[in-house]
Parts: sequence; structure tokens; C-alpha cells
Amino acid sequence: MTASAIISVKQDSHRLHVRLEPIGTPGHIAEILVSALDYAWPLPRFEIADWVAAIVAAGKPKRHCSVIAERSNVVFCADWRTSQPPDFRYELTCHQGRLHIRAFRHDQEAAGLRFEPIFSGSLASFCIFSGTPGPVSNEDRYLAIFQAPETGLFVLAFYGTPSQAEELNERMRWLIKHRFLKDGDVITAQGPALTF
Repeated sequence: MTASAIISVKQDSHRLHVRLEPIGTPGHIAEILVSALDYAWPLPRFEIADWVAAIVAAGKPKRHCSVIAERSNVVFCADWRTSQPPDFRYELTCHQGRLHIRAFRHDQEAAGLRFEPIFSGSLASFCIFSGTPGPVSNEDRYLAIFQAPETGLFVLAFYGTPSQAEELNERMRWLIKHRFLKDGDVITAQGPALTF
């Protein structure tokens, strides 16, 4: 299904808007917002201009967000009411360091700009609502940094549980002890996920 959408990023009385076509369905928007987490400041810091830029960055073709096609359109718009009504409208805000999304569907039967609410909740809940994999918390992000005897430094980013990270660290210690590796360590990755 293809659909147009407006994402309004709101903070206090300020708001900025991004128009997306034809990738405006809740599933597409959830994936874009999860991808935007890697471009925006780590929460709880929330700035509307930063989030609009992160949405545009996540929505560019050939990025790691798989819903984007070459003919997709992701642009700023001053006031979404001045153009053709979108099929969906989303409002993104932040309360106490947590993202909150409200989603609305355009009522095609009604005249004008009438939208019916279809969702209100956290980003994780929105991902469940739309059937999209949710965001991974910073606590689950790790970096394995290691060096073999005759190679340069390697970095592997991965998501996992603390016990999985500890198990990998123990295996690296064994490899270092038996001289398969020169050095290595597993650390917690803070902030946005690092992509290599």
C-alpha cells in the first residue's frame, strides 16, 4: 500500500513538518522513526530541528532504512494544510525523555481536513501497532574491539544481552591467552548505534 503522510515534530508551541510520499503508512513511518534514532541526539535530549533532520536523513534512498525506494519523496514543508491532504498524519513529541507518537488517518468521506485518531503511545508501542521491529535500547548495544597478531584493529557492532556480551568477552580472553588475538574487549556502545 502506498500513502502520503505528514510527520509534525512538536515541542512546546513550536512545530516543524516533513512530508513523505508514497511511504506514509504506519509500518513505513515506524521503520523511518526507528532509523532516525541513529541520526538524532540520544534521548532524553530532544530538539525539533534535530529530529526533522534525522527523519530526512533516515528517509533518504539507499540508507539502512529498507522502506525507502528511489522515487520516494521526503521533504520539509512549512504548513501541511496548504497542500493536498495527506492520507496519514503523525505527531512526534517527547515526554520525560521518551518519544510519543500520535497517528491519524484522513477521513476520505468527510470534506476538508478531518482526521480520525488511530494510535497514541510510545515508539515501541507504535512499532507493535504497525507490525515493525522496534528500537533497540542503548543497554543492548555493544562493540567488540579486537586485534589479531598481524592485523589492524577490528570493530564489530552488535545487539545482545549482557550475558551474550560477557560470553563473547570470555571467548576473546581465551583467544588472547592462546595468542590467536593480540588484544580485545567488548564494551557497551552509548548513544546512537554505530554502523560499520
